[in-house]
Amino acid sequence: MEKSISRFQDLPNELIIDIYKYLNAREIFQSFYHINIRFKKLFESIDNLQLTVSLFDSNEKKNYEEFFISIQILIIDRGFNIDLKYFKNLRRLMLRNPKEKIFEQLNHHSLPYIEYLSITHKFLTSTIQSLIIDLYQRIFSKHFLYLKFCNLSEMKIEMPIYNWQQSLSLYILKVGQINIFIYRTILSLCPNLYLFELKKFQNNQFLANIELHSNLKYLIIKDEDQTFPWNDKFINDYLICVPNL
Repeated sequence: MEKSISRFQDLPNELIIDIYKYLNAREIFQSFYHINIRFKKLFESIDNLQLTVSLFDSNEKKNYEEFFISIQILIIDRGFNIDLKYFKNLRRLMLRNPKEKIFEQLNHHSLPYIEYLSITHKFLTSTIQSLIIDLYQRIFSKHFLYLKFCNLSEMKIEMPIYNWQQSLSLYILKVGQINIFIYRTILSLCPNLYLFELKKFQNNQFLANIELHSNLKYLIIKDEDQTFPWNDKFINDYLICVPNL
């Protein structure tokens, strides 16, 4: 006769992990993390552990710092401020209307394993615009070696870009307004780029040297104000260097 299981602690690891799937990170931490070392290790072994925080959680964040190191997916909503240095294993970061302090952290703290970065913002102040310039500089550097997906589609790119470095990992990139020079610079720095989304910016720059990008398969050019003429020259300037769309 099989022995019956009368205690939760006697359940096999596989079943406990299945139970975890029905709970969010806070609930798992509060309910199981401090039971014993076994449950703590099970918690720390969960793949793609996600935490969503907003202004409604501002009074609770200190209660959770102990498990931040296990979070791999972080969503910060509605201007919530949090110290990113605790998220040492972060893979995916999504920010909705982040405050200046979050941008400052992105520009100074290391997120060595980040693969996915998405920032949406409807209230771009002059200070944030300046911080965005620094953020682009940091993205095209050695600080985001594993970044595959980057969405900054509401944030235009302005000069200077002369110190940007090659990014071999970027696969999908969405940016705000850019001119043709920055467009071609990004293509040259991202040889493995597969999808590129941008917002057009009127300019009269002439570029004699054309460097082909053979890996780009999808190019999305958005025209929100619909004021710029889509003539053959404009289209050719963007398409001539991406022959494999």
